[in-house]
Amino acid sequence: MKKNGKMIPCKICKKRIYVSVSRIKSKKTCSKNCRDKWMSAIMRGKNRNGKMIPCKICNKKMYITPSLIRSKKTCSRNCHAKWIGTYPPWNKGIKYKMNPKKKIGHNIPCEICNKRIYVTPSLEQKKTCSIECFSKWKSLNAKELGYGKWMKGRKRSKRITEKIKITKLQRIKDGWVSPSIGRPSWNKGIPHTEEHKKKLKETRKYQKSTFTSSIEIKIQNFLKQLGIEFFTHQYMKEIKHGYQCDILIPCMNLVIECDGNYWHKYPVGNEMDHIRTSELLEKGFKVLRLWESEIKTMNINSFKEELALVRCK
Repeated sequence: MKKNGKMIPCKICKKRIYVSVSRIKSKKTCSKNCRDKWMSAIMRGKNRNGKMIPCKICNKKMYITPSLIRSKKTCSRNCHAKWIGTYPPWNKGIKYKMNPKKKIGHNIPCEICNKRIYVTPSLEQKKTCSIECFSKWKSLNAKELGYGKWMKGRKRSKRITEKIKITKLQRIKDGWVSPSIGRPSWNKGIPHTEEHKKKLKETRKYQKSTFTSSIEIKIQNFLKQLGIEFFTHQYMKEIKHGYQCDILIPCMNLVIECDGNYWHKYPVGNEMDHIRTSELLEKGFKVLRLWESEIKTMNINSFKEELALVRCK
């Protein structure tokens, strides 16, 4: 491709630069700095109404047109930012003085400490001078204002309780949602089908529970001290009524169950617990069931004795 431009010297630094045909008349310099210098030189040569003034920060001379004489004080953005930071605000050191002739409000005494306070028409309800006085005044006049602990120990009348119920039900019908409870689940009150129950059981078989009770942790610590290997929440698929046992010791073929007194109905025990123990014994497992009350008073020596009794069986 043929180049139609030509090489010309820069007007300031005399550096050779290539200029295309379309820019021969306009381009005279090699860079922005040279262009600024060249333009300032042209401005000085012409009889313009502007003038050369020093920058307020770096004292660099710059040409300013008549339209910018009042506003422009610096040569660049950096200098302008520094100059704005040093320039004081117009109202620095000037104290605001209220004109006594234009006073609209009036002075009133505080209802707690009797200190005189100025109140404007928009603050006519103001009764105290500070937050501390306001809290005292609020506690004294809580019954009249309708809040506070003045209702503590008293019962609502039947009329008011019925009114509250009706308004709450109406709000729920209109679409109000409690921020603490949230929206009710879409399947609330709908019974599960048997197919769905089977699917739930299959999925929950191998979902290891993250919760371990304090009595389980105590037995686990005893086993660690004795150096016995064990597994927690292992699914027992060998029996008909499969479930996740508390502790399984594979080397002894032993299942340890830590039963809480409340949930497992001490001292009788749950019917399902009895069924599962019989099924485990039929399949060749040894079962050790310990009640919560026993574990709390148990030490490592008594736990060793319990394990010895199970081994002998």
